[in-house]
Amino acid sequence: MKKKIVGIILCMILIFSFTSVGFANELEASIDKNYEKMLNTAVSEYFRIKENTVNNACKLSQTMSEAKLLKMDNTNDTLRQNIEDEMNSKDRLESYYGISVMNVEVESEVRDIQLIDNSAIEDEYSVKAYEWTWVDYASDESGVIDRMGYGIEHDMVFRVSDTEAPVLLENNYYDNDILGERYPETRRVEINSDFTEEISTNDLKAVTLDRSNLDINKLVAYADRYVRHTIGPSPGGYYSDYNSAYEYFPNNDCANYVSQCLRAGGLPDDHTVPSTWWHDGTNSTKSWRFVSNMIDYFTGEGLTKLTIASNYSNVYPGNPVITADEGHVAICVGYNHAGTPLINGHTRDVYHQPIVRNSTKGYYYTFKVFTSDYMVGNPENATQIFPSSTYKSISATSIPAKQSLFYKIKSTSNDTLSIKFGNSISGRKMFCVLYEAHHGDMDLYEVDSFDTTSLQEYTAPITGTSSSPKWYYLRFYHYWSSPQTLNFSYKIS
Repeated sequence: MKKKIVGIILCMILIFSFTSVGFANELEASIDKNYEKMLNTAVSEYFRIKENTVNNACKLSQTMSEAKLLKMDNTNDTLRQNIEDEMNSKDRLESYYGISVMNVEVESEVRDIQLIDNSAIEDEYSVKAYEWTWVDYASDESGVIDRMGYGIEHDMVFRVSDTEAPVLLENNYYDNDILGERYPETRRVEINSDFTEEISTNDLKAVTLDRSNLDINKLVAYADRYVRHTIGPSPGGYYSDYNSAYEYFPNNDCANYVSQCLRAGGLPDDHTVPSTWWHDGTNSTKSWRFVSNMIDYFTGEGLTKLTIASNYSNVYPGNPVITADEGHVAICVGYNHAGTPLINGHTRDVYHQPIVRNSTKGYYYTFKVFTSDYMVGNPENATQIFPSSTYKSISATSIPAKQSLFYKIKSTSNDTLSIKFGNSISGRKMFCVLYEAHHGDMDLYEVDSFDTTSLQEYTAPITGTSSSPKWYYLRFYHYWSSPQTLNFSYKIS
């Protein structure tokens, strides 16, 4: 029998192996490829069931009974509770954020499979899976839908055999900081485990931080671009993965990510000894990587750690937000339709998550690196413009100071987009960027950019088909301290 042969081989390897590493490699190599395929299918099935259960308010017993490619260990009360809590995520989201959830989309990816126990009849495998969940929600009575996303890492254990579908034995995950606490007495130690190092107060210096070249548009673009792990496969991959130019710190990447965003937004590296903040491609300072040191750095640079106002009036895009225990940091990237600040972050990955202020468990502090609430335009609020074979004018649209305005276009054929700026610019430069959307309005890949230096016609190809349409976005923005009127015309031919 195949299984018995594998068991004999493993025993021989154990006897004759000279190193533990050699044995580990042989064990890993012994993973049955058919079982690996079954496990990938079972994980996909699990998260399909979750999506269906959440959206349709189904009972767990009903959806699990319908599963053909996955079974659950019904004797494990802890497993059942964890699954039921997960399937109840809609209620938890609505309660935690004060929103109405309209739709949920769940994507998953298996990151690692390890054989942990094998026998002649059945094997047990440890599976690490990454779940990304999109949430479409209403934040007020306007009827406008906002979108948030979050990533959860799952440690799962399956029993696999030749005679039945994989049986889920364990499903361990942590989502308290995203969906609200399931078990109030439980806190995830890993969040704070690496944040114990402090710099001496003697290292702090009262100087003015150079904030002369800050650009909120660049910061938000970077924050959205690198907020989550890749979910694939996809041609070329999605354009939203961690930036490989920086080191990744498993379980504690939050400050590293916020530092990257601030640098992308124009905050310069500071090599001034002794209070420094920099990354050179290989090494980085504690103030770059650790929350406590980041707080000390900003304080030493003359910024005040502010308690977040109950109405969030002092939370601005581009600024870090810090939990009450000073163990976690994220960055503000905008506001939803209710005016609630939205944050991006790592460990765990969150995209446009409405902030929750709480003196014990939520975000409670901020620093004003960016000193105003000037807001980048939100592509989720983009106005759709429709194909026109002759020039169609869009006029007298006001763009507030240092903000952006988005328009979107749906392409169903090979066309040429033509843009002309109007004559009311009066010499004040306006910019435009053309993006191709690769995953909704989150992953916007820059195709080209132009400005009003010349009022001549700008053209660019846009491609799509009736069966596979593509979305394109136009972002208009300026850097003037007062509102500017946008006049432009377009045609698609």
